[in-house]
Amino acid sequence: MKKHWPVLGALCSLLLFLVAAYIYPGGTMASAQTVGYDWTNNTISALFQPNALNGDTNHARYFAIPAMLVYCLTLVFIFRTVSKNSVSKFHRKTIEIAGIGFAVYAFLIVTPMHNLMVSIALIFFIVTVVSMLHNLYLQKNKLLLVIGIMCISIPLINATLYYGDFIYEILPVVQKTGAFACAVWFSLVYYYDQRKITNQNVHITSASTGTRT
Repeated sequence: MKKHWPVLGALCSLLLFLVAAYIYPGGTMASAQTVGYDWTNNTISALFQPNALNGDTNHARYFAIPAMLVYCLTLVFIFRTVSKNSVSKFHRKTIEIAGIGFAVYAFLIVTPMHNLMVSIALIFFIVTVVSMLHNLYLQKNKLLLVIGIMCISIPLINATLYYGDFIYEILPVVQKTGAFACAVWFSLVYYYDQRKITNQNVHITSASTGTRT
């Protein structure tokens, strides 16, 4: 069961986010008159604010904040596990430390220091994913390497839109797409490493008992 904690954590986080979106009062950056959460016009961070964009008290945050906590804890578990199958001590330490840093600061975007935390989290994110990509390159895992490059390009586009403050109307969609794509890629790398670790343990056990595999 422990092996599948990332999937359980992701599903639990998604469920809490869906509940938060369902009870979000309403309002977008374009119009305060909209009712409910607009998936194409509201950013994820809108769910964390004390007040919705229409001015009403935002009770959705009581579900959105725990959802973000569960998601970030899931990331910590994934990064720590993935780091153990790195090709070098440098990669192991970088993925583990930067990955945990990314998860911590990603959670802190729910606080009033949102903009600052986004910037710090982005730095840790870049260090983490570059280390993971280089690790996959050294492992000659071309499939996960290509998938990773495609997936992380979406959050980088999102960051460009966010900091460049242009074409802002597509940012909510790009943001959600990037978050989903990266979550899928992190999970794929995690399960790939779990399979390798399992196979290595089988070989070690077989060697110690003199059994051929």
